[in-house]
Amino acid sequence: GFCGRNRGDRSRSAAMRCLKSTARCGLFTLSLITIFSSLSLTGAVDGGEDAAKRIHSTVQHLTEKTFDDALSDAANGFWFLKFYAPWCGHCKKMAPMLDQVASFVKGKMAIGKIDCTTEKKLCERFKVRGYPTLKFFRDGDFYDYPGERHADAIIDFAEKMSAEAVVAVNSYEEAIGKVATKNRDGVGFVAYDPAANSEADSTEVLLQSTEMLQVFRQVARKMQASAAFGVLGPTADVDTVEKFGVGTGGGPFIVKIEEDVDALKYYGELSSPSFLKFVEEHNVALVSKLGPHNFRSVGNMGQPLAIGVVDYDDSAKTESLIAGIKEFAQKGSSNVRDKFRYGHMDGKKWSRFLQQFEVDSSNLPEFIVLDVPARKYWRDAEATYGIDDISGFLGAVVSGTIQSKNQNDLAGLGLYQRIHVTFVKWMPWSIFLMMAFFVGVLYVLTLIFLPEDEEEEALQRPSEKEEDSASKKEK
Repeated sequence: GFCGRNRGDRSRSAAMRCLKSTARCGLFTLSLITIFSSLSLTGAVDGGEDAAKRIHSTVQHLTEKTFDDALSDAANGFWFLKFYAPWCGHCKKMAPMLDQVASFVKGKMAIGKIDCTTEKKLCERFKVRGYPTLKFFRDGDFYDYPGERHADAIIDFAEKMSAEAVVAVNSYEEAIGKVATKNRDGVGFVAYDPAANSEADSTEVLLQSTEMLQVFRQVARKMQASAAFGVLGPTADVDTVEKFGVGTGGGPFIVKIEEDVDALKYYGELSSPSFLKFVEEHNVALVSKLGPHNFRSVGNMGQPLAIGVVDYDDSAKTESLIAGIKEFAQKGSSNVRDKFRYGHMDGKKWSRFLQQFEVDSSNLPEFIVLDVPARKYWRDAEATYGIDDISGFLGAVVSGTIQSKNQNDLAGLGLYQRIHVTFVKWMPWSIFLMMAFFVGVLYVLTLIFLPEDEEEEALQRPSEKEEDSASKKEK
């Protein structure tokens, strides 16, 4: 009923009954609210506990049926994936190491393995061509794993990917220390927008405050595995901004930074695809230290590699040559310098590899040019240009004065390696030749080891025509 003011002859007892009824209604309602609240809270806690239970601390065996569901589980949003074959030696060595790593990276990165001998469709989907193939998955996308394949490197990778993609910095020096040096190649990308929220209480809030910083954040997250990013706060003073080498305009900017190298400003359109392309093209040092982790990637970036081959134990000559390469890469004639990418490598450690380019590891340093995709190289065989005359040597390469040579794939290889390289190079013809060889060998062995009595019997056995003729005569 309705409880209102007392009217006319409403009695005191009637009023009391109304108040008691209201109290009972209120208590009933309060009880229902308490029950539903408890159920909701219990459900939330149970959901959180279920999610915590689903966080993987061991390597997960993934199949075509379980793969997509496993990767869509919110409790494990970041995956390290190993595509392997049971007979692969490198895969076998990696297996116990990943078992140990899995517990260290629990809650940061899940680890999955896919057996390509049984999950062929899944491996074809990812175009697996060799074993082990390592990839990682995040935000709905798959990427090739860019790091080294030992435990510390994989743990560091998990740590890096679980941290913020963009680091806040307050100065150029801090940007070098906290951003560039965290990248294997010593380069980083820094954004500054004076229109950003100066009262932001976190880096994430700051990055969401302007369109330019939103684009910067998107690309930073996408490239977090292989690049390093920082943001300079909008309250930075003029002197701090000028140290980034962008002039005195005071406007927004994005730059690539590297210690002892002039900053490279981004002038492209304000879009994720455009800025992503800039990062991919410039995420290498002006003069890269080359090794197995980056030789192919840098060598396939569209320009020949100009390489100083040095003995790192001879620090004086090494530092002198690298300094000369850096100076030319920044200040040399643009008609020549812009046609190459630059690097240096350990001529002692990679002596066998360098033999295919006629580099003598006992006579270092040396300067060579490699066209990795075309498998060609240039070197100053006649020593016309001194080791310090980088401009003269590269100018001669560009003008054609020094001619290219074809890479000798077999130099420095043992007999087994030479056979293997030659066999792979001439596939599939080498396979047909091998089959023909074995058929021929089998035929010769059959002739040699056929028993004499069977051979004589075969020779004495009449032919079908002779048997037919004899049969007619008998009739």
